Amino acid sequence: MSLSSSASEYTLAVPDLEKNVSGTPGPYGTTSPGEGDSTGLPPPHSAIEAVEEQAGFDEKDGERVSKGDPDWEVRFEEGDVENPMNWSMRYRWYLVFTAGLLVLNATFASSAPTGVLSEMKTIFGMSDEVSILVLSLFVAGYVIGPLFWGPLSEVYGRRPPLIVAFALYVGFQVGSALAPNTTAVLIFRLLGGICASSPIVVTGGQIGDLFEPRIRGLAISIFVLAPTVGPAIGPIIGGYMGDAGVRWSALYWLLCAFAAFCLLVIVFTIPETYAPVILVQKAKRLRKETGEPWFAPLERKQTGIKARVNDVCVRPFAMLVEEPMLAAICCYMSTIYGIMYLNFVAFPIIFQGTHGFRAGPSGLMFLPFLFGSVAGTSLSALYYNPKYIRDAAVYPSSKVPPELRLNSAYIGAPLLPISILWLGFTSYPSIHWAVPMMSGCLMGFALSLIFLPLMNYIVDTYIYSAATALSAATVIRSIAGAVFPLFGKTMYTALTAPYACLILAVLCMLLMPLPFIFKKFGPRIRGRSKNARLAAEAMAATEAL
Repeated sequence: MSLSSSASEYTLAVPDLEKNVSGTPGPYGTTSPGEGDSTGLPPPHSAIEAVEEQAGFDEKDGERVSKGDPDWEVRFEEGDVENPMNWSMRYRWYLVFTAGLLVLNATFASSAPTGVLSEMKTIFGMSDEVSILVLSLFVAGYVIGPLFWGPLSEVYGRRPPLIVAFALYVGFQVGSALAPNTTAVLIFRLLGGICASSPIVVTGGQIGDLFEPRIRGLAISIFVLAPTVGPAIGPIIGGYMGDAGVRWSALYWLLCAFAAFCLLVIVFTIPETYAPVILVQKAKRLRKETGEPWFAPLERKQTGIKARVNDVCVRPFAMLVEEPMLAAICCYMSTIYGIMYLNFVAFPIIFQGTHGFRAGPSGLMFLPFLFGSVAGTSLSALYYNPKYIRDAAVYPSSKVPPELRLNSAYIGAPLLPISILWLGFTSYPSIHWAVPMMSGCLMGFALSLIFLPLMNYIVDTYIYSAATALSAATVIRSIAGAVFPLFGKTMYTALTAPYACLILAVLCMLLMPLPFIFKKFGPRIRGRSKNARLAAEAMAATEAL
């Protein structure tokens, strides 16, 4: 299953093989005791052919796969050890933390070169605008990658995209470290970003594979912390490496080593968690062991070239057009995400230009942002998630309103513009540097309280299409993350920090009412949404099983 499906929907539908040896009707037709094997082995080949003629079969990888006889559909039975939701809680939480580690790797790499950009500009003769592309192109890779990794993870499972992406990612970090010129640096950064986006979309689905909705909120709280922690620690480590006189390429070798470590973690400790793919593996095993026409639901889906191209290139954007609610959420998330990456340009202007800091100490100015993000995530995990569980307990599982997820956004939405104004109007040389620095604490706190509930809201609203919806959200916010830094230096230089921050704060104020609008009108909007309605109907059908 994925963020877009629930593994609990699968219950084992096992034909009664004993009926085939007792002379009573079974899925192969009626047999006498002498026709079958008393141990329950497959019936004679002629009986299998009779079922094929009646139900119809497809050829898949040289095997007979039933087109639709429900008696042969492989499902999870209650307590099935192959169901990821039945794995031990300790192991599932280990997988949550490894998912966070993979995302931390990707987002740390996006901002780490900040501290060595000055040396890179000197060595490669880069202009200020081109040097910013070293950051922006990596984030631009987040725009392209999710179009492939998200849908592919719903066809081939979670492991293959992660393994392929990280193997390539390691190679692209080597390419960045050995790049002979500006063009090579920029190309390898873009390719690295494309591969680094894989864990951002795939591991989110992996968490959905492991937990039911009432527990999933806590898991996502921990997982979502990584996209804010990674960019915050990148400038710190990169800045001190730059101040220490370490060659710029050493930073990329560090990123390469980190990526290689994560690749080993994936290969040796992360199993397949996507329930439909696990069921495909189970069906293949049963067909091989019994010779009977077992099939998994995923095998009946159309997976031709046209369908796969549609899943990869069309579905995420189609959802944005079909779903105004999703488009509005993406707009809000992309704005705050863009502002976060804009800070990687704004902070050096404020703290190096205005207060005379070197790159290393300037990177430390991101620590309050990091602490604020941790505080916001902790509040969500320790207060808002238990509150959600209590509030959701009064509803049937299929009827829990997604709007219950939005409580923390009602606090974070007004705090975000306040934090931006704080940064801008305390950035004067006459004001101590600690005052604008501490605005980052409120900014990280507010951003976490907005970002996390909106992520959960997308998941709970679209369920079976959530991975594609999250891919669309990742693409849109990554565009903002790539574009905002490009005009950041010009904006803060031409307008000065106070007025640049004023514009950003006004933009956040315009989007601030969205969580409150969803609270009041969300059920009505979801009722008009095809994807949300189908998700609700599927959940109700699952609960009725």
